[in-house]
Amino acid sequence: MKTLISIGVLAAVASAALAQTTTTTTTQTKAGHSSTSVWHCNDGDCPKPPRPPRPPQPPQPPQPPAAPASDEEDGSLPALPALPAMPMVPPVPVPPPPPPVPKVPEAAHAQCAGKAEGTRASYAPAANEMMQGVCKKVDGQMRFQLHHYTVNR
Repeated sequence: MKTLISIGVLAAVASAALAQTTTTTTTQTKAGHSSTSVWHCNDGDCPKPPRPPRPPQPPQPPQPPAAPASDEEDGSLPALPALPAMPMVPPVPVPPPPPPVPKVPEAAHAQCAGKAEGTRASYAPAANEMMQGVCKKVDGQMRFQLHHYTVNR
């Protein structure tokens, strides 16, 4: 019988717990703290939980700076001055004609006498001139063939 009574008491407690309604509400304050409210009702006649607070308004964007005052009545800025014209590019000067090829003196040809064909030779007709070339066989005899002529002035 004791067992039956304890089961009956346990059943009564369990049915009371099942009839009880629990409501949990969590809110957050402006300072960042949160609070939790727990409501227990026995007969389902629970008060409504408080409404959550409205979210804060976003900050307003800053006002644009005021336009500078202008002399014109319509408020527009004065026109920019025109850019100056590009200067004309001077034409490229014509290069001077090449100097005439000097005549090779007989003394330069005489230097090549008795030398093998293709031998490099140089001849100075004056103190500020230099002729450079090679010895080449022309009509059976060795001749000085001019490759480079330098004049120092």
